[in-house]
Amino acid sequence: MPPIHYYFSMISNFIPLIVGLKLYRNLDRNLKVLLCFISIKILTDAIVSVVALHQLNNMWLFHIYTLIEYTFLTFILSNWQQVRFSKDILRISILLFALIWVISKFTFENFAVFDKYTSAFSSTLLTGFSLLTLFHIMKDNLGGILHDHRFWVSFAILLYSAGNFFTFALATLFLWSPHNIIHFLSNLCYTGGFLSKRQQQIY
Repeated sequence: MPPIHYYFSMISNFIPLIVGLKLYRNLDRNLKVLLCFISIKILTDAIVSVVALHQLNNMWLFHIYTLIEYTFLTFILSNWQQVRFSKDILRISILLFALIWVISKFTFENFAVFDKYTSAFSSTLLTGFSLLTLFHIMKDNLGGILHDHRFWVSFAILLYSAGNFFTFALATLFLWSPHNIIHFLSNLCYTGGFLSKRQQQIY
């Protein structure tokens, strides 16, 4: 039986989804993209669970999800870059990561096992990109950073990516307890992003 933090982690996916749907009219394009990503994440978790219940290999789903996750989150971060060069770098990285992802599936990463290499690589890039985004946000918004939805979303990406780097890189050791806790906290931060966007419009 899975530990209790596993269920908290899975249920926490619905917190930002429900809040995002409730505030949908107030969301800008990037938060709507984030809401779409969260919906895909929930759907993926459901499919993973169903496949596992049928005692079939579900590792291939994690491979596909890694590419989807990197594409969505990097696209969102790219839209918050104030320097055109940085925006271009992030968007080009999506294409390069997709190329590396395809090559890895035909060389060193088998669909039948966890994609620890591309997941760790994705986490490394997202950690760097989220730090870059946070740096610019904090530099330009010294007074009310907690009311800036970009801060909460970028911090959620940083928390999840940096926190899970070693979990993904050392996936064979099954270090999933930290992963579930970090996943729960990042979902709370995503929720904060949706809520702070509403507060921005009220003020």
